[in-house]
Amino acid sequence: MNTREALFSIVADIAGSRPPISDSSKLCQDLSIMGDDAHELLTRIIEHFGTRFEGFDFQTYFPNETEAAFWHIGRRLGWRPAKKEITVGHLLAVIERGYWFNP
Repeated sequence: MNTREALFSIVADIAGSRPPISDSSKLCQDLSIMGDDAHELLTRIIEHFGTRFEGFDFQTYFPNETEAAFWHIGRRLGWRPAKKEITVGHLLAVIERGYWFNP
């Protein structure tokens, strides 16, 4: 399994039955990966690929677990939360470099 396939497998496992995953899928906004799920995603990437996330500010890109419940409700009402976006494609580029860099 190559790096892209491995990442897509990890993301799909965490996202569950969300929309199909592509390079342009936004982790939080499209796939609803946030809070503990986002922590799990990053942990699995570190363990599987050895990627470093020094300087990564979790709160800039993901709500915490408590905020996530409000996000789900707000999104259903048409509210677009203001968090920076990370796409699956950007995460793949981070893995290939071996360390975090801003999109």
